[in-house]
Amino acid sequence: MSPRHLGLMGCLLAVVLLGLSLFGGGGVMSQQQAPSASNAWVRLPAATGRPGAGYMVITGGAEADALVGASSPAAQRIEIHSMVMDGGVMRMRAEPAIAIPAGQSVEFRPGGHHLMLFGLDPALKPGERIPITLTFRSGATASISAQARAAGRAS
Repeated sequence: MSPRHLGLMGCLLAVVLLGLSLFGGGGVMSQQQAPSASNAWVRLPAATGRPGAGYMVITGGAEADALVGASSPAAQRIEIHSMVMDGGVMRMRAEPAIAIPAGQSVEFRPGGHHLMLFGLDPALKPGERIPITLTFRSGATASISAQARAAGRAS
């Protein structure tokens, strides 16, 4: 083979390897899978001015992460909360983060982890959708559409 042919083959190989790395060719250089959320719903407040509560299932990506924030155009602010037993009394507390293990699911449910949505739009009605953006420690975000449900509805 001539030096010219070797040079052309080297360039071709470089282009193929670059394409594989950019487009995830069989794991040569694939992007990290980010956490995702499903089955999202929000229990609307029983009285105007009270917070609503958000629930969902968050499934971890390829690496462990943590939910560190949430926002929505339908709420003034959203806090991450959990329920803990304290001296025989169940108490709610704000959490700075909730760990999301790699490849595992964490359920946000009544009586457990949940989002508190403060300053919800009072015009929201059961059946409507509420857009929520979840923010993770890694910098990843997940956009979800939570179904609004009437106050007092358990699931």
